[in-house]
Amino acid sequence: KAYLKNPMWTKRAEGVLQSLVQDNPRDVAAFLALADLYRDARLMARARSLYRKVLVVQPGCSEAVSALGDLDPQGESEPPTSVLAGLFGRR
Repeated sequence: KAYLKNPMWTKRAEGVLQSLVQDNPRDVAAFLALADLYRDARLMARARSLYRKVLVVQPGCSEAVSALGDLDPQGESEPPTSVLAGLFGRR
């Protein structure tokens, strides 16, 4: 948490959180902190993935459910079927 307070140390915070998640894959707090870091860095796919992992470890976690709802307001988390379909808005 201390690394996250300084914007210059976000890479270091990411590394520490990733090692925590690797060492203890059931650490909900580490998953949430890493997901929040990715959300704040606008890495939405990574953030969504980690929030979903939180829900696997701890189903019904209100923080993860709320964050996923904010990231996917209409529940549109599926990627387009192809690159061209994504460019032209077709699925």
